[in-house]
Amino acid sequence: MAKVVPSCGIWDDHDFAGNDKDSKAIDRKLRMQAVRTWLQYLGNQPISPEEIGKTGLTTRISYGLVDIYLLDGRFNRDKARGVYFGNETIGKVLDTIDKRGAVAPRVVILGTGISWNHHAEDGEGYGQSIYDDERERLYRELAIRMGGTINGLLFISGDTHINEIYHIDLGEGRMAPELVSSPLTLNTGLRRSRDIKRERVASFSSKEKRGFATLTIDTLKESRDNWTATVCYFQEAAVAQYEKRSYIILNGQFMPFTRM
Repeated sequence: MAKVVPSCGIWDDHDFAGNDKDSKAIDRKLRMQAVRTWLQYLGNQPISPEEIGKTGLTTRISYGLVDIYLLDGRFNRDKARGVYFGNETIGKVLDTIDKRGAVAPRVVILGTGISWNHHAEDGEGYGQSIYDDERERLYRELAIRMGGTINGLLFISGDTHINEIYHIDLGEGRMAPELVSSPLTLNTGLRRSRDIKRERVASFSSKEKRGFATLTIDTLKESRDNWTATVCYFQEAAVAQYEKRSYIILNGQFMPFTRM
């Protein structure tokens, strides 16, 4: 795919070391070798090339007024200490958001290998209680920037073998949608759809619906409150769209939007 489609990505456990492994699985020298090998094959531009030893594969991609940050959730992760991304990575991402948003408020998309929401069914997700301190600090910092340097926040993730949408409570009265697309094709561990509850607002059985999702951001409207985000989910074989959800910005936050 990377030969014909401009591609970059962020690794998760099996790309990094092994099933459910974190930074303790391989020593620092091997971790650095793994980052350099990844960069030979995919088009990532590290968020801070001079600080790869601190932020790992964390990447920023920009399209007009949209900034996509792919956060490395393996390089520094130490579950025993409640570290997922680590202070260096979080600090660098927030600092970059502030600098770029001071010039012009931007849509910010944060992606990583596994779920961002507070549900804990998926074992490895950011919602586990061991990460409470780091996660809620990050979400609070993101929430207070919405309507300022951030004009619309979205999360993207995968790995969980199911296609879902969440509306994540960030605190400070703020919400951000999480769009989950997983897996791309038929594989093991396919799942039935799950109950709609708490932050989960949509769930599609991967036994029946796999494939990919597209995300379209429209920042061409003169008023920033009219920018929109649209996610479409497609079935792998027929390339048939089976779900479409739209959001419109209200006071710096993406809100569900239904066209009349």
